[in-house]
Amino acid sequence: MAGKHRVEPEMLVGISAIVIGVCALGVSLYETHLMREEQRSSVLPILELARSYYVDGRSDSTSEWRLELYVENVGIGPAGRPPASAAVKP
Repeated sequence: MAGKHRVEPEMLVGISAIVIGVCALGVSLYETHLMREEQRSSVLPILELARSYYVDGRSDSTSEWRLELYVENVGIGPAGRPPASAAVKP
């Protein structure tokens, strides 16, 4: 039997354990990646904008046009607050 290599059962079991461990690690990393993507996509803020124009209920000589703007988050998750400014010219 000189020159023939025989695979010992212990070596076969050891190599199999290493291959299974590496495969399990790969599956675990891929599953973690999928879970993070799912969590990011489940948080979706949706801002709904509305406006209202009207004349206030005063007498005709002092009545003024009014403009109201509404912003509401109707989605899931926090919506960042963008910088806002308003200017009125008479």
